[in-house]
Amino acid sequence: MRVNAFGRVVGGLVVGVLVVGGLVGSSAGAVPVASPAEVAPAGAGVVAQPAIDNITLHIQPGAGYRPITDFIGAARRTLDYNIYQFNDETIADALIAAHRRGVKVRVMFTWQVFPAGSNQWNPASPYYNTNMPTYYRLRAAGVKVRLSPYRYTYSHEKTMVADGSTREGRALIMDFNAQPSYIVPTPGLLGTRGFAITTGNQFDVHEIQRVFDADWNRLTPPAYASPRLVWSPSGVGYQPPSQGKQRIFEVIDGARRSVDVYALLLDYLSFQKRLMAAAERGVRVRVITNSEPSPMTSGQAMALTDAGVEIRVDPTYPAGPIFVHSKAIIRDAGSASAVAFVGSQNPGDNVSTNSERELGILIGNPGVIERMHRVFVSDWVRTRPGDP
Repeated sequence: MRVNAFGRVVGGLVVGVLVVGGLVGSSAGAVPVASPAEVAPAGAGVVAQPAIDNITLHIQPGAGYRPITDFIGAARRTLDYNIYQFNDETIADALIAAHRRGVKVRVMFTWQVFPAGSNQWNPASPYYNTNMPTYYRLRAAGVKVRLSPYRYTYSHEKTMVADGSTREGRALIMDFNAQPSYIVPTPGLLGTRGFAITTGNQFDVHEIQRVFDADWNRLTPPAYASPRLVWSPSGVGYQPPSQGKQRIFEVIDGARRSVDVYALLLDYLSFQKRLMAAAERGVRVRVITNSEPSPMTSGQAMALTDAGVEIRVDPTYPAGPIFVHSKAIIRDAGSASAVAFVGSQNPGDNVSTNSERELGILIGNPGVIERMHRVFVSDWVRTRPGDP
């Protein structure tokens, strides 16, 4: 594998990479889960408690725009969207339509995109923020838009929250951006692997709303209290303190049988060490990634494989290849200790976990985890070994 720090265009998908130290999902296959009583944690520092109820899984490719446009279309009072990359007319049209029917819509764009320093509004600049056309279009239509706080290296979160201050709020937590190549097939690419979770857990929805409001107003967010949500940044000095990175690490550390990982980036030594430790204690650790852009150095790849971590690349179906953008983790599928992670964090990247605004969710519902696992296995048998 070769280090490629600048990304490339894959079937119309613009991929930015920051180097520091037969079964395809379908919208018809979304997994709705009943919603009994929800558990409110005692406060920040509560032990992680993966989401079991009131969640729905969406899988890309296959689900397409429907989870997003349906979510926007169902908003009644407010709709807030925190997004890293936004170059998609279908989603922009849906947001404008919501605004025109009286929904209060706010969109927060990352203040800079990759590579670092790409915060210029002049399209002639080599450091142009490529979100600007959508920013200007939404603003001209009356939608409230704002750039994310500068204290985050990037606002890499990909979350919508609808009616988040009511008793009927919902949140859509995604690991894919607002660009067609993440959502529908493009020339030369069957699709981009991604997952999303819609949650109706009111405790979690209200927390997501409060954090969005704080970031929008450039205030310090309230303490993170949900036992299910995975917040970043987790780096020293950020307030409030986040357990996000630790919760992701605990998913790996608690594995008994298997750890299946989708990885766009895998050069964070702390994450690598946990994968290696799991493999060395007899857990089967499998990683699906891309050959380009390379997720790590060749030396790092060799260290992982020497420890027993299995790495394969470039899942390819008869209809075409799938680009791996998901960061999902599936632990001990089919057992009592099964847990999955879906979110915007790249756990294998130091910057993502420590200095970027990110959001993910821990999942404990057996049906949702099993469906994610089936997708992983289907991708796995259509990959090839990585070349260290």
